[in-house]
Amino acid sequence: MGEVSFLMHLAEKYALEKIDELHHNGVCVQHMGQREKLPATLLDSLDKLASQTKNNKRLTLNLAINHSGGLEILNAAALIIQAHRQGEINIDDISPMDFTYFLYCPEVPDVDLIIRTGGEKRLSNFLLWRSVEAVYWSSPIYWPDFQTEDLTEAIKFYNDQNMRIKSEK
Repeated sequence: MGEVSFLMHLAEKYALEKIDELHHNGVCVQHMGQREKLPATLLDSLDKLASQTKNNKRLTLNLAINHSGGLEILNAAALIIQAHRQGEINIDDISPMDFTYFLYCPEVPDVDLIIRTGGEKRLSNFLLWRSVEAVYWSSPIYWPDFQTEDLTEAIKFYNDQNMRIKSEK
């Protein structure tokens, strides 16, 4: 539990410290996950960050805090059932694109690259619906120590994988 508290405090700290820099650089920040069980101070910081950056268009940063891919899919299914019962949609005609509309942040595109720090080699219930075609990269470096050069290495790996996939088609 101590690690979770530390990470929540770290997210709150960075949200407040980086708000001006993110806004200045045109970054739109969104919270992607359940709000329940998050500390009120963290929610306030995330809401302030999202509000101040909501009109920025250069880059979107999605913070998946208290996110469960499986629960996101279940919640979307429940919303679809509710919409069907209310006569808003025909359940027989629903497509994957329609399903995506009921996820936490429907405007967010599918994931291109998943970076796992700390040597993790699994998705851990993370963005399950949106990560089907993602390139997965694991780093032994823990998140607080992850640096620009580590990100550059991950992006190079992503580009190499994409070139390989395109050459196979």
